[in-house]
Amino acid sequence: MGGGINILDPAIQDTIHIGSNIVNRYLYFSYISYYVEYLLRLSKHWDIDMYFMPGVGNSYYQYTIEGRVITQGSKIVVPIEPSACVEYDFTKWIGLYVQAGYRWMLIKNPDIPKNFNSPTYAFGVAVYPLEIYAALFPHTKLAHTIEDN
Repeated sequence: MGGGINILDPAIQDTIHIGSNIVNRYLYFSYISYYVEYLLRLSKHWDIDMYFMPGVGNSYYQYTIEGRVITQGSKIVVPIEPSACVEYDFTKWIGLYVQAGYRWMLIKNPDIPKNFNSPTYAFGVAVYPLEIYAALFPHTKLAHTIEDN
């Protein structure tokens, strides 16, 4: 189990006409998420993780006109993202992973026509600090708890 903060960065920019002014408008989208993970160990080195990640946040437009910051259409959004991750662990302390999934908007902002449904992906290095701790301090109670799992 875990959680995260997800932010569209950079914000999406477009221009709009307000009266006789042409204004740069920015689209913001962010949410916090919680995930539950199911781990399937294939071998000593290979794992497959399945994730289910619901979230809650908001999306809105923001622009500045005549020195005033205007926020427009701010509404709650609820994304959900199932994904899978394949991981290769070189040792019990470090590995590499590739993750792919899809984000669906269960509740989208009706004021924003932008579709945030999207494939997602991640890749990187996995580091296991508890395993490193257990290797560095093998005679501690925490190390025994880690090694017993």
